[in-house]
Amino acid sequence: MMALFLVGEKAEAASPLQTVKVKADALLHQGQFDSAISLYQRIIRRDDAFANAHYNLATAYFLQGEIAKAAKSLETFLALRPDDAEALYNLGCLKLRLGNFVVAEGYFQKAVGCLPTPLLHQKIKEALQLLKGLRQPNPG
Repeated sequence: MMALFLVGEKAEAASPLQTVKVKADALLHQGQFDSAISLYQRIIRRDDAFANAHYNLATAYFLQGEIAKAAKSLETFLALRPDDAEALYNLGCLKLRLGNFVVAEGYFQKAVGCLPTPLLHQKIKEALQLLKGLRQPNPG
């Protein structure tokens, strides 16, 4: 059975990869990360330019605590969609967790240049402040 999506006034059948993505998304939301990862990887093997599969794969990896793999998936997503402020912010946060402060700061700065929403702009500002504090010499 194919899923239907409304496009304008018409309903169009979802592509087979979109149908697999819907299943993967459901598994991700149910906390079945290994199964979701497997499906996202299958999608990417068939269509490496399926940007949203890379983004959601990064989310699944992050939720499993695999920060480096999550960062790699977001980097691939950003190669396809370089001006996505939310992805840039998220990658900056992942790089921060990996201890790559300079790289993290670069992603945060690039996110600001992509005109993020006011809430995301505030989060980026806070992340940059945190980085500034981490770079201060320890007085003790």
